[in-house]
Amino acid sequence: MSIKMHHFLRIALSGIIMLTSFAICAVLLVTERIIVGFIIGIVGLITSAYLGHKFTFSVPAACPKCKGKAFGKKSSEERLYFECTECGHIQMTGFQYSDETTE
Repeated sequence: MSIKMHHFLRIALSGIIMLTSFAICAVLLVTERIIVGFIIGIVGLITSAYLGHKFTFSVPAACPKCKGKAFGKKSSEERLYFECTECGHIQMTGFQYSDETTE
């Protein structure tokens, strides 16, 4: 999977989880289960953020140079990049990553 597809899937995965939890939350709020609705909404937000983070750093993308496995990493300037485990190629993404829990 290319690096662009990797970003798309990370966003799609997080978005689907978030939208599903908000839909359940809305149904519960309409049926007057307010506390349960808010809890499910908050759990959905936390879960979508956590899984998006894990996907970025755990699921490899294809190296644009050799098609090997390239894993997401965070540079000292808080920039997201992918480094190939086979050829060592580094592909900068241009995305800022400000999560303090990455490595």
